[in-house]
Amino acid sequence: MEIGANAALHHLGDTRAALLRLGQLVRPGGVLAVVGFARTQWRDWPWAAVAFVARGIAIRVRGKWEHTAPTVWPPTDTCRQLRQVAHEVLPGSRIRRLLLGRYLLIWQPQLRTADGAQPHRHAEHPIRRGSPEALPDRQPRT
Repeated sequence: MEIGANAALHHLGDTRAALLRLGQLVRPGGVLAVVGFARTQWRDWPWAAVAFVARGIAIRVRGKWEHTAPTVWPPTDTCRQLRQVAHEVLPGSRIRRLLLGRYLLIWQPQLRTADGAQPHRHAEHPIRRGSPEALPDRQPRT
């Protein structure tokens, strides 16, 4: 199952609890994708300046989208804090910065073999999603 959260995480008070719950919803072989905003630190200013200019250009070209959702600003977590929480709650997650001041968090739960072991990430013959070996807790369809 794929789960996506777009610009929602900073609206929730507890990042750790939110990521933990989102991670619980993803089955082995699925993907969690979170696009969001992080609070800017001094070390982020070069990236923030580029994002500010890109956002200004996008608004000039396409116009600004006015929404009715409550605004929660600034976000509570910096990118560094978010990485730390994500690595604790979602081991193996990856976070990268996107243009316009956003980040992308991607996480896939580890596949399990029938004996409960986790296959090596670069195995010569990877277990395919949906196979009985990948999901031992489900009965194969007949």
